[in-house]
Amino acid sequence: MVLRSLLLISSILFLSSCSAVKQLELFSTPVKTATLAPADPRPLTLDNLHFDVVTKDNIQEYLAEVQKEQDTEEYVFYGITPRTYELLAFNMQELKRYILQQKEIILFYKKAVE
Repeated sequence: MVLRSLLLISSILFLSSCSAVKQLELFSTPVKTATLAPADPRPLTLDNLHFDVVTKDNIQEYLAEVQKEQDTEEYVFYGITPRTYELLAFNMQELKRYILQQKEIILFYKKAVE
């Protein structure tokens, strides 16, 4: 009997203690965040390339010029065929297209974040 009344009193105290807690008010306000935008990359500074066209008529002159320029008896030069030069030009055009598309995507996201 004592146990039953002790249990009843403790449960009444337990349940009534919840009503003494003040209810929290919930609210939300928009938080303005700082926009992080990386700096634009440094513009390209490219040097001009020079291509020599070598034929059977001017190969000796060209070899002498290369030897003089490199100032050694054993000289080196690189040659490409017209087809390889064409492929090089196509590859450069493809790189240019890709870079321009990436630039447009970056500008789109910069505007979207602002």
